[in-house]
Amino acid sequence: MLISTIDIIEQADKFLDVALYSIGPEYNDGFYVGDKILDDELMKYLFPKEVVTATVNCAFSCELYIKSMLNEGNVVRGHKLEDLFNQLDDKWKGVIIRLMEYEEIVFCHFLKQSSNAFEKWRYIYEREEDERRIYFVFLKKFAVTLQKVAYGKYHYAEDFIEKIDKALLEESM
Repeated sequence: MLISTIDIIEQADKFLDVALYSIGPEYNDGFYVGDKILDDELMKYLFPKEVVTATVNCAFSCELYIKSMLNEGNVVRGHKLEDLFNQLDDKWKGVIIRLMEYEEIVFCHFLKQSSNAFEKWRYIYEREEDERRIYFVFLKKFAVTLQKVAYGKYHYAEDFIEKIDKALLEESM
């Protein structure tokens, strides 16, 4: 069965939309769980329903965006973000890391910590309290970055890397 890249991207968009909608606009830019624990009062209202919904959908959108970039017409298997990311060509990994604006070592740390979020957070009720942590700000930024890169790769292929490099260079001047 031939898999359409744009179909994968559009499906990922739907999961990302649900993730962002589920936490509400007031938390879309500064919502932390894990690297900065929210105060207890706020956690009563956000955990577990909204955080779980947002995390699962955001992680799954990341998975699908990466799979769209790996798509060569066949099914790409697996849920672990780190494993999928590492299958990308180095040039695409480099673009993603540059757009994320993290040092590579920090990016790799957050990616490793978030790698199994889809599987882990679907069954969060089975987890101990200390396992109920997620670097959501990273995960959300990763999803939004992957969305840009997936569309860029789909529409512009190799030219997209040049466009990004040029834009980042202009930004730094």
